[in-house]
Amino acid sequence: MAQLIYNSLLKHGYQPNSRVPITLVGYSGGGQVSMGALPYLKESLHASIEIISLAGVFSGNTKAISLEHLYHLAGERDGIEQLAPTLFPKRKPIFFLSYWNRAKRRGQVSMISLGNVTHNGPEGVLDPDYYLPDGRSSLQQTLDWISGIILGKLRVDIDPIRAKSSDCERYRQAEFEQAGVYPFSQSVSPELCRR
Repeated sequence: MAQLIYNSLLKHGYQPNSRVPITLVGYSGGGQVSMGALPYLKESLHASIEIISLAGVFSGNTKAISLEHLYHLAGERDGIEQLAPTLFPKRKPIFFLSYWNRAKRRGQVSMISLGNVTHNGPEGVLDPDYYLPDGRSSLQQTLDWISGIILGKLRVDIDPIRAKSSDCERYRQAEFEQAGVYPFSQSVSPELCRR
């Protein structure tokens, strides 16, 4: 699937190594397809990639930590979403070292509730005839979220507990890691050196 996405991007004018960000949108099982293609696309295109998972179903084994961000949109009555941790145990918090849970802790995953909607069909996330209390159809709400994310018009608050920096990032910020701390312009007198 990664090869098909890659070929389609090139066919539509995407330039590898251009560093133009890519957004993949996956519905239901398309969430897993997007997550599965992620590491291959990232390596071959050298681009930042974010994923919008629309009622997506995906395992905890995918390389979630290699994406820029995952926006996971799901309805409160989505039975498939409620089964996901059972079907894919590495999404359970007890597997704290899984890619999924590490990405969540790093603030790379935003869980967005679409309210009182189901996975698919009548009253699903794409139903144009099911109206929400604010007057929008379920489909319109979904499109508003997706376009807002892509256009950068929606700010999704990230839980500061999850947005902790990694040990490596904290190490790089340490004073002894900064070149300006060391007196490179000074040197030891040659007279003090033994030969």
